[in-house]
Amino acid sequence: MTDIPRTARSGIFQTLSLTFILSVTGCVHAQVLHHHPDHLHNPVHAEIITKHFGDTDVEFEHNVIILTKDNFYYMVGAHEILLALFGVSWDPKYNEVLSEFERAAGILQKDHPSMCLGRMDVSEHPEIVKKLDVRGEEPQFMFFYKNRAYAFEHSWKAEAIVKELIKRQEAAWYPPQNLPEHLPELAKADIERTVTSKDFSVIIYYSPTRLSSYRLLMELENALATINVPDTFFKVNIADSKDLRTVLGVPPVIKIYRKGKSYDYKGPKVTKGMVTYLRSQMQPPFVRLNTPKEVEDFLTKHQDKPTVLGYFETEKLPQFRLFTEAANTLRGDLYFVLVRQYIPTMGWEEHADSEKWRVGVILPKRDSDPDIVVAKDISQSKENMRSLEELLAFISFKSIPVVGHRTKKNKDTTYNRKPLLVGYMNVDWSKNGEKETLFVRHRIAQIAVQYPVSQITFTISNANDFKDEMQRFGLKDIGKDTELQLGIFGSDGEMYPLVTEARITSAVIQDFVKQYFEGKLIPYYRSETPLSEAENTDAVKILSAKEFDQVVIKSDKDILLSFCHPLCKVCKTLEESMLKIAEKKDYTGVQFLAMDTSLNDPPASYAVKTYPTLYMATPKNKSAPIKYNGKDYTTKELYKFLDKHVSSPRVLAKTEL
Repeated sequence: MTDIPRTARSGIFQTLSLTFILSVTGCVHAQVLHHHPDHLHNPVHAEIITKHFGDTDVEFEHNVIILTKDNFYYMVGAHEILLALFGVSWDPKYNEVLSEFERAAGILQKDHPSMCLGRMDVSEHPEIVKKLDVRGEEPQFMFFYKNRAYAFEHSWKAEAIVKELIKRQEAAWYPPQNLPEHLPELAKADIERTVTSKDFSVIIYYSPTRLSSYRLLMELENALATINVPDTFFKVNIADSKDLRTVLGVPPVIKIYRKGKSYDYKGPKVTKGMVTYLRSQMQPPFVRLNTPKEVEDFLTKHQDKPTVLGYFETEKLPQFRLFTEAANTLRGDLYFVLVRQYIPTMGWEEHADSEKWRVGVILPKRDSDPDIVVAKDISQSKENMRSLEELLAFISFKSIPVVGHRTKKNKDTTYNRKPLLVGYMNVDWSKNGEKETLFVRHRIAQIAVQYPVSQITFTISNANDFKDEMQRFGLKDIGKDTELQLGIFGSDGEMYPLVTEARITSAVIQDFVKQYFEGKLIPYYRSETPLSEAENTDAVKILSAKEFDQVVIKSDKDILLSFCHPLCKVCKTLEESMLKIAEKKDYTGVQFLAMDTSLNDPPASYAVKTYPTLYMATPKNKSAPIKYNGKDYTTKELYKFLDKHVSSPRVLAKTEL
């Protein structure tokens, strides 16, 4: 565990700022110098300028409007074109996009000053976010033209943003128009009958009161005008269908059906991308190849992911139907090829009578190691190969190499199974680097073959692409004296690094894996230096990761614990509410704690996906705490939460009795 020095604080969290107010003829400029931690956006001083628009004060930072609930509708109405970026300030991806967004704003300010770019922190203005149907999980663009919102799903690189906005400013450009409806309305009672009677159909489930539904319906209508396939696409209003919303989630939701079986829509949500994606979905999920030469050429050209080969004596076999369903389920994740004749190859795995059918998985060349002999860890027979689930399980296991190359693109699909061992190294498949890459990977492969895929997955990842993960593991960067670093993503959600100064040999790797399965490894958490009792005197105590086990898990008290971030302005409201409650000392059996997650990592059982996050842990549920799911962090709502879950009721003052 790494200690991070703590700076002095006046409250739970404090960021330094220096404000200067300058008056200039015609407008007022307010310049604020923010000191952010080095690993966050804008590590240098950021200049914020305030300008008057009528009766509205608007702040600009790096030529980008800071949108708020007070100025949002005014700014949208005042500009013919405005591109807005929504996100949360503590999200690394948002800060990466914002950096390009600000660069685009600088280019436009110089050459096209009439076009405006604005940003909004969705955590600060939930009322605006709710009206616009902005999802806070990732950065999102919204394009406003003449006071109406449209999708903007283009590259977030500065040059691409500028190019698209200039295109939309031209007289020849028109926003998507309402077309004659290509989407007939389908009654809830007719859904099952309709989708089961068709080989292929698509339904968009929407709510007419949600702006996001309107936008997606418009894009889909435009796409269908190009696709022009009648009696295939439908819409269902689920505003009053609580049961459907429970199953489907928040509308709008698009589902693809094949003979009644439902599949998720994973494509773009703008017209052009929808046309391409839906046309591809209407095609067979596999490629038909007739000769060994065609198969060889296909495999040579498709080396980015595994290929599933299928041979069937007749397409009337039930296994062919399973193969087709598997191909539809895994569209985009793997390649599927239907061969006309059985072609002997090491990639085939026999499922049943080889004279009638076979299904096998061919790995990309770089994921195959000719020096490693793999023991079979899964067997299939005619008796137990009767369901889609069994075929998918087989494909899933066989598509994972002994030691595969894990990338940003496949980490959440092929390599989402835990436990997962990752070897961070310089992965170089060029002519000059391949030999060294194979040499280091082979060290891991010698151990990997000793464990079935069902027990643990072994991979390598390019260190430069996963610096964030390596930092979270507490691992050093790859360099001249460090060619390999190892970490295990545990099945318990924790992260276990290999801590050693010695060269990582196969014997070291073997011992590392053995210790993991014996439960001897210690998970890694970043931690700031704990405060002494003399320093930690507030009613809400500051908690470091190093103290977590002792102060939280082993405590016999109820714990109310908040996880906050210095860039989260809403966290200030929670901080103030917790202080007010804690200082009154109504809850004698509750300890109030706060952790800064920019400096500390909590255990996996106290997961933090957004800010602020609040947990209540009683002595009976320290390993499974109760999460506060409300959006209101006032004392009134926190009292309700505490009163519902504390082990001992609060002591009410006479005025409350």
